Amino acid sequence: MLISLAAFAVALVAAYLLTPVVRDAAHGAGLHPSLGPVTMRQLLATWVVHDHNHLAQAHGALAAHYADEVGPWRALLGILDQVEP
Repeated sequence: MLISLAAFAVALVAAYLLTPVVRDAAHGAGLHPSLGPVTMRQLLATWVVHDHNHLAQAHGALAAHYADEVGPWRALLGILDQVEP
């Protein structure tokens, strides 16, 4: 888990440092074989959302360990909606 968090931190810092470069290159476009025209800005945003998806998966897996322990409060904890009772 520490390696993943470190890699995420590096990606976050890199994204921050590259922001001016991305701003200048955001209008640059490429042609994806199945998606058609895409921009560098869209690609970088996709990577960010992809990383957030992995974090959500990790949070869900950690929360799942407590699904039976929270009792009636489970109805108030949306993160447990995808965990089987």
